[in-house]
Amino acid sequence: MAKYQVRPAPALLDLAQQAGVPGGNGYTESDTYDPIAIATYWAGLGYKVMPLKSMEDIRKTEKSFDQAGKLPAFRGKQYEQGTTDPDLIRKWWTDDPFRGVGLPTQANHLLVVDIDNDDSVNGELNFMEMAAEIGLDVSEVPMSKSPSYYGGYHLYWRLPRAFPKMGLPFISKLAKGVDVPWFVVAPGSWKYTTVGLDRQEKPVKDIGVQSWYAGDPAQIPMAPKVLLEKLKRRGAIKGVPAVEFTVMDRVGRHNGSDGKVDINYYQANGIPLKVTDGQNGVLYRIACKLAGHTVEMPEPHAVDLCWDIIRNSPHNPAKGKWTYEQVEELVHGAYVWVAEDNKKTDRVRAEFIANVSALKGLVK
Repeated sequence: MAKYQVRPAPALLDLAQQAGVPGGNGYTESDTYDPIAIATYWAGLGYKVMPLKSMEDIRKTEKSFDQAGKLPAFRGKQYEQGTTDPDLIRKWWTDDPFRGVGLPTQANHLLVVDIDNDDSVNGELNFMEMAAEIGLDVSEVPMSKSPSYYGGYHLYWRLPRAFPKMGLPFISKLAKGVDVPWFVVAPGSWKYTTVGLDRQEKPVKDIGVQSWYAGDPAQIPMAPKVLLEKLKRRGAIKGVPAVEFTVMDRVGRHNGSDGKVDINYYQANGIPLKVTDGQNGVLYRIACKLAGHTVEMPEPHAVDLCWDIIRNSPHNPAKGKWTYEQVEELVHGAYVWVAEDNKKTDRVRAEFIANVSALKGLVK
């Protein structure tokens, strides 16, 4: 199981202890939360910072404190892009010294992968399975650690300046419990989260500190090509539809062989932009049905059919039309998955029949 856990190299743990991130190793009872010091530290490394809502901010607008320390304190580009200006930093956090500190990602040319766990989702396991699949080594990646009882991490890479703009918040997640946010809680800052369980196994919530866990904040590495390519396939790039789906996405749409998606309707009317799964999700389901037992259309013919549906659709995204190559890649992914899924289904069916036969033999 260890290979499916985030485990930074010991040298990176030592570097984190030496980094001197204000509050980055947590707080003792005698320590004072100093958001100006935290914001100034990160701004000194060249990273723009932004204020996050305090408990008082949340009390004015929300019914619970669940989003305290996690939401932008102000709306608007000037705040959400962040700043490194010392005067503005002092003003923002002098106005409310209990606000959290955030780091916008794209404005800082950062790629931060957010791994979340909870009582029903193991994002860490899902991420490490994905990392193994694409050959991504995370042992040398700087990261912060969530104060959540269930655990969680923010993994930090730099983005190449020429990398296309991402459509953040990144709705099409890398894996279940793993996404790419447009800002993160800065290490040393706080957030309201689950810090334990009571005797009835119900969550106990309180303030916890996002710690700096591994690596040197001044030495963030460039994101590897395998991860950037994964982002592109998963639909993170603005204007480029997803051509790959996670296992959970697939299971959620599991109509692989006999899907109820109405192909004739989409042929006649195109695919609306605001359907639940988006145009790429619907097109993927169509491809799955074409690959399945009830149709079994040859893959090249399925590509042409899907291309006709999407190119003739009156609902073209403003961010850019589909290309034939994108459709070809999406359909291929669907056909590969349906073939694998059919093998698993056949194996499970065979095991079931064998078990039933054995049971009948015992009854006799």
